[in-house]
Amino acid sequence: MAPGEAPDLHLELPGRLLRAAAGVLAAAVVAIAAFGAWRAAGDTEQEMAGALALATLLHRVTGLSALDDARLLAELQALQRDHPLRHLQLGLLDHDGVLRLGTVPQASTPSAPAPLRWSLDRPAGPAWTLLLGPSPDSEQREARAGLLPMLALVVAAALAVLALMRWQLQRALMPMRTLLRAIEQPRPGQPLPAMPVRELQALSDALTRAQAERERLSRRLQTVQEQTRQRLAQELHDELGQRLTAMRLDATVLQRTAASPEAAALAAGLAAQAQAAQAEVRDLLARLAPRAGDGTPAHLADLLTDLASAQRSLDVHLSLDLGDQPLSVDLANAVFRLSQEGLTNVCRHAQARQAWLTVSRHGHVLRWHLADDGVGVEDMAAASQRGSGLAGMRERIWAWGGDLLLQRHPAGGLQLSAELQVVGGDR
Repeated sequence: MAPGEAPDLHLELPGRLLRAAAGVLAAAVVAIAAFGAWRAAGDTEQEMAGALALATLLHRVTGLSALDDARLLAELQALQRDHPLRHLQLGLLDHDGVLRLGTVPQASTPSAPAPLRWSLDRPAGPAWTLLLGPSPDSEQREARAGLLPMLALVVAAALAVLALMRWQLQRALMPMRTLLRAIEQPRPGQPLPAMPVRELQALSDALTRAQAERERLSRRLQTVQEQTRQRLAQELHDELGQRLTAMRLDATVLQRTAASPEAAALAAGLAAQAQAAQAEVRDLLARLAPRAGDGTPAHLADLLTDLASAQRSLDVHLSLDLGDQPLSVDLANAVFRLSQEGLTNVCRHAQARQAWLTVSRHGHVLRWHLADDGVGVEDMAAASQRGSGLAGMRERIWAWGGDLLLQRHPAGGLQLSAELQVVGGDR
């Protein structure tokens, strides 16, 4: 992929959600179909039983006229008990219109058909009337009884789809916290975990590439800084150093040829000032550009030993275990500058008497550790943001795939730790 070109990204998360929802909906359709088939079978049986009960009633009505009143009522009650009518109401009125059995069918709407009427002759008096009409209430109860389970299945399917989509989203976006932490607090040298969806994996890969590019640019910036220091040191040595030497020589000549003791004393003072300026320039040159080397452990050890010895107000305990494998010149310079900045910080801010500097190599990792017995730091997070040099040290460490760890030292001061990656240092 060319630099700056947007990746051809096919989103995976919507497809996952759609597949999950389709699976749940398919299961819901199967469940609803099975429930509908079961209800249809039950309704068919009930319809057949109702039709048989109605046929039995119609068949028996023709023989009821010969029965007396008590046997007529008993026979109809037995028919209702043994062959209940489906969605029909049965009523029996005597010759005075008094309801003797069942209920009087009522039309549910004005346009509904009127109940059917049969006249039942009575052996000992006027005929009675048998009424048969629809029962809307039972039909509605049965419809509700069938609708509620169906509605429950639909609601359950909808809840299942929502729950599954929520679970899929949580599972897919859970690593987003890791990505946010990687954006807010980069941890060089710590690879991001594999992401469950293509979108997050693309974001993770982009963050990894951005971090690698940042490390490369930071190392390049440090190289440019070292080159600038080298040029500045060379110019100071060539220009200012020569002029100071010439001033010392001139002052010495003036001292010898002075016409008066006052002039000789003034010339001697000028020579002393030039000598002191030369010493300060040499110290500045040593800080700006330590003597060049080839990145060997012996050269780095010499640089760190000289650095520890140069601390006039601090007793530095140096511990080195660099192995015998060469380091890149840039990495050796980074370790030296890191130690230089750290010791300078201790001298300026820690009010310490002792410091412990440890550099050791373990395979492809170079461990750096600096501790002191000074006043320490109250707020670790704020200290790394202030202009105390810690932020610059962290940037230098990030360039080599590590991170700066701040802790309190048992002696009361501050201890700094970092791990710099040896492999790939010259990328």
